[in-house]
Amino acid sequence: MTETLAESMRSIISRSVITSQTCKKFLAFDGISSTNLLLKDQAGKVLLNCKNVNLLKGKVDGIGISLAITKNLDEYQFLLCKYIPTLPDYDIFKLKFQKLRLLIILFINKMVEILLEFKIDTKALTDLNKQGNAILIEASELTQEFRDRDKQDDVKYIFNRKKIDTINLKMDYFIKFDTTEVEVNRIFLSIYGHDIEESTIE
Repeated sequence: MTETLAESMRSIISRSVITSQTCKKFLAFDGISSTNLLLKDQAGKVLLNCKNVNLLKGKVDGIGISLAITKNLDEYQFLLCKYIPTLPDYDIFKLKFQKLRLLIILFINKMVEILLEFKIDTKALTDLNKQGNAILIEASELTQEFRDRDKQDDVKYIFNRKKIDTINLKMDYFIKFDTTEVEVNRIFLSIYGHDIEESTIE
């Protein structure tokens, strides 16, 4: 990962993930229960505003799936945003939840980028939908694992710098967004004050 991309990722994390702002949903109107699709970032800036989604659905294959995935991912990022402040910085769920929120934000940004193109690349949208669905499954399973965890045995959920892989997700979803989970781990561990040698985070 180049220094420029690394700085860009740090910026996204600082601006959208590690923030003191109140938890918000991206979708003001989801394009499913309404004909309008309105997406705003965490600062309230409009990312995408489509007045007639039905017209878009008739022209772009896969857009209906994209909207369904986005709606579900938005629900999870909002839920995870509520969980995260309640967890100590050494909790592996906190680190995983932060990475999932980042992935959801990257998915939404990428979808917006595709939909704003003059000629929408339906293949790129289909590929993104597959990635989004995989992230959605991971979010669902990890949330359930968190709810089922043994609250009497918090020690097993403490981050151990000798076992970096305990904070990894089931696959490296970040490759789709021009980075790697190794790099994202490095950034989050640095933010949370975990002093890890470079050679360890591989």
